[in-house]
Amino acid sequence: MMDHDKNKQQLILGVNMDLTERERAEEALRQSEHRQRAILDTIPDPAWLKDKDGRFITVNAAWCRFFGLDAETVLGKTAVAFLPAEVAAKFEEQDHGIMRSRQPLHCEELLTDKDGRLVWFETIKTPLYDDHGEVVGTSGLARDITERKIQEREIERLNRLYAALSELNQIIVRVKSREELLREVCRITTEKAGFQFAWIGCLEIETRRVIPIASTGSEQDYLDEIEVYADDRPEGRGPCGRCIRNNAVCVVNDFERDFSTAPWHTAAAKHGFRTSAALPIRFQGKVWGVLMAYDGEPDVIQDKEIALLEDASAAISLALDRLDRESQREQADEALRESEEKFRNLFNNAEVGMFRNRFDGSAMLDLNDKYLFILGRSREETVGKPSVVLWADPKDREEMSTTLKAKGHVDGLECRMIKKDGTIINCITSLRLYPEQGIIEGSIIDITERKRLEHSNSR
Repeated sequence: MMDHDKNKQQLILGVNMDLTERERAEEALRQSEHRQRAILDTIPDPAWLKDKDGRFITVNAAWCRFFGLDAETVLGKTAVAFLPAEVAAKFEEQDHGIMRSRQPLHCEELLTDKDGRLVWFETIKTPLYDDHGEVVGTSGLARDITERKIQEREIERLNRLYAALSELNQIIVRVKSREELLREVCRITTEKAGFQFAWIGCLEIETRRVIPIASTGSEQDYLDEIEVYADDRPEGRGPCGRCIRNNAVCVVNDFERDFSTAPWHTAAAKHGFRTSAALPIRFQGKVWGVLMAYDGEPDVIQDKEIALLEDASAAISLALDRLDRESQREQADEALRESEEKFRNLFNNAEVGMFRNRFDGSAMLDLNDKYLFILGRSREETVGKPSVVLWADPKDREEMSTTLKAKGHVDGLECRMIKKDGTIINCITSLRLYPEQGIIEGSIIDITERKRLEHSNSR
């Protein structure tokens, strides 16, 4: 182009480019990404895509809701920018493993959402490939399985409690002492029921303090750090105190947030206790003590578990009563043995003949050495043999029988008895009848010499 006024020449070079194809391509890409994002957002579970360096390419709405983040904050960044370091490190390790092995990963993992709630996920992570088959990133989909895990854990806990209750019912009929019973109850509570720690306390009536007397588990020093009461002071308002006062199972499913457990928050946190259960132990119908059980997870004891704990409480209480009855019976048996031993000593060493036989005279049941001496017989010749043959005069025995039937006893009856050699001796006998057993117990004295002297003096 010529500029005539200035007598100069200007040249303009123009390039005409057709941008239509590029604009169409960019629009198609935007629509593709929009469709891809729309599809991902329709998935109710968290889903995402990452590039080879772990940077998020896409996250869906469910992923953003779970972590409380918006997509613009996340895209182009790695997990370490907005997730806890240990979580980000675990994700990075998984991604590297998937890309290296070129194999999908199926796993269950526990994550914390934006509100601090723990959620179980069943996660599937797979490698991403380009058109040439090269790995360029990873994709992931996480399905919330918290409800399923809760049901599985509940079934597992119930099975453990059923097993514990079964073993408890076997143990309580075999133990021989209260100490053994309480020790076994604590052991079963931790080993079979799966609780982290268990102890049994006895109520001290005067002070209302609960004194630990048995325990088992990995946190034994917890008892050195706490005091528990059953009155209205702060240390008496927790599950243990309420259990004793109300005579009922008491459960705290979030120990560190329950105001009633405030006096023990520090000690419980140190030992990792999140749940506690208190079971009343009754003796002769009254609350005698309490079984305390602790778990490291919150919300693990619900209605079904409480019902089994109540069954366990009743079984332990019945065992205590049984042991007491057996102890009393053993004491009574021992007293009876001592009494019988004293009686046997008196029976055997008496200066008069002592005997026991059937009222109908069919058998001699027992006798002492003095009796055998008086009648000149051996034990083998007398025990088990009829006693009627020992009476010299049937009228004497008939008088004895009539008086016993009428009065139940005979005192100082003179009679004549026959010795083994046929000698007839004069005796005095006193007897008592036990009609229910049909047995006579009595004593006999040989007065033959006295009668001879009386007869001689009378001359």
